[in-house]
Amino acid sequence: MTEHPVTAIIGAGVAGLALGRSLAASGQAVVLFDKARGPGGRAATRRVDGVTFDHGAPGLEDRPPAIAALLAELTATGAVQRWIGPGLPAPAAWTGAPTMSALPKALAAGLDVRCGVRITTLETIDAGWLLHDEGGAAHGPFARTVVAVPAPQAVPLLSVDPALAEAAARAEMAPRWTTMLALDQPLPVAGLVVGSPTVELAIRMSTKPGRAESPDAWVLHASQDWTVAHLEDDAETVAQSMIDGLLTPIGGTQGAILHAKAHRWRYAITTKPLGVPYLLSESGTLAACGDWCAGPRLGDAMASGLALAARLLDSP
Repeated sequence: MTEHPVTAIIGAGVAGLALGRSLAASGQAVVLFDKARGPGGRAATRRVDGVTFDHGAPGLEDRPPAIAALLAELTATGAVQRWIGPGLPAPAAWTGAPTMSALPKALAAGLDVRCGVRITTLETIDAGWLLHDEGGAAHGPFARTVVAVPAPQAVPLLSVDPALAEAAARAEMAPRWTTMLALDQPLPVAGLVVGSPTVELAIRMSTKPGRAESPDAWVLHASQDWTVAHLEDDAETVAQSMIDGLLTPIGGTQGAILHAKAHRWRYAITTKPLGVPYLLSESGTLAACGDWCAGPRLGDAMASGLALAARLLDSP
C-alpha cells in the first residue's frame, strides 16, 4: 500500500477547503475528497447557455471576525469583491468574482482535491485511517481524518466514534429549493425581492460585480416552510411555482422566459448549530467541522475550518 498524506478531509466545501489551505500553508500534506464534480459545496455557480447563476449561498458575510485575514487575502487576489446591491441584506457583503465558484477555486488552489469520490465508511487500522468509497476502493492509510460535510451526512461517517456521531446528530439543517430564471426582458423591480410566502429571496445576478446585464438572470430562494412542504415535488413543478411566486405580485412579465430550472439543496442552511467551532475525538485523529458546528453562514463554515486547523497545528 502506497504512502498517503497525513490528513484526509472528506468534503471540499468552504469549511474543508479553509482547513486544508491552512494546514498546507503550515507545511502539512493534505488530500480532500468530495463526491461532487468540483469543490465548493454551496458556494456554487451554474452556467447555462452562457448565463451564470450563483444558485447556492448568495454571498459571503463580513462576520465572523475569525475570517477577516482570509477574506483580506481573497480580496487581494480578486477572488472575492464587495457586493453592494439595492436592498442587499447586511450579512451578504461579498461575492465570488467573476462568479461565486471563484471563492472555493481560490481556496482550493494548490491543494490535492479529488472530486467525484464519495467516501462512505471509515476504518481504523494500526497504520491509521482507511477511507472506503462507494466503489469499494480504499484510500489511505491516513494519520488523521476530518469530516467536513453536512451534519446528516457526517453522522454515519462518524459512527466509528459514537461520541462524535451523537454530537453531530444534535445539529439541525434545513433544505432549500432554488430556481434559476433568465428572461429576455428585465423585470420592472429592484435587484432584490424579499418576503413572498413562496420565494423568500430573489436576487438579480447583475447586482453582483462583473455580471452581465442581459439576459435578466435571477436566482430565487424558496422560503423554508414552502420548501419543506414541497420537498419531494418534481423540479419542473417547483420551478413554475417559484416563478409564479415572483411574477404574480408584479403582474407577470412582458418578455419570454429563456431558462427556468429548480435545484434542491437538501442541507442548505443550519437551523440549530452545535455552538462549538468543531468536534475532535479524544485521540485527536478524527474530527469534524462545518457551519453546523459554528453557525448558519458561509463565513461560519470557513471559521470552523480555520479554528480546527489552529487546534490541529497546535497538537504535538
